Amino acid sequence: MLGHAFECVKYEVSGKTRFLARTLDAHTDNGFIFIVVQDGEIESRLDNCPNAIISSNSSEYLHGTLTVDESTGLVSFDPLPYRADPYPGSDVHFSDVYVHVSENKVWAIKEDSSGNQCTVYKNDVTKQRFVFQEISGNQTLSQRIQSKIQKGYIKINPAVFSVVDRTLN
Repeated sequence: MLGHAFECVKYEVSGKTRFLARTLDAHTDNGFIFIVVQDGEIESRLDNCPNAIISSNSSEYLHGTLTVDESTGLVSFDPLPYRADPYPGSDVHFSDVYVHVSENKVWAIKEDSSGNQCTVYKNDVTKQRFVFQEISGNQTLSQRIQSKIQKGYIKINPAVFSVVDRTLN
């Protein structure tokens, strides 16, 4: 499990730090792995766990790699170099899907009837895993799309982001 990428939620329970974590990638033998780490020790592990176990409205949600301190043997999570929000609870339909072929990037954006925007994207920084983000700020949907087009992105067919296998098809 060391070095594998996880989605993690950090909690404080009775003064102790606890991480709930699920692998971002399914493993051939064990499927998705779910672990609980408390005060630096793996408390439990579940192989072949169902998808969408991790959800949180907490700012303590992150994608990170599992590491072990060589001197203490304590387990921790090192954040990956991007911001992620918890994956949605159900599939998301995206009408605006773009690719940047030469840079190996995919980006999709959606705006709901209340004006809330969300995106999924993958690139080399995310190791070609789709990352979900709720977007804030003052840019309109068309401004965000125009910015991507100016950077060389090309629109492709609409697609559905599957929360089960975390793909955009």
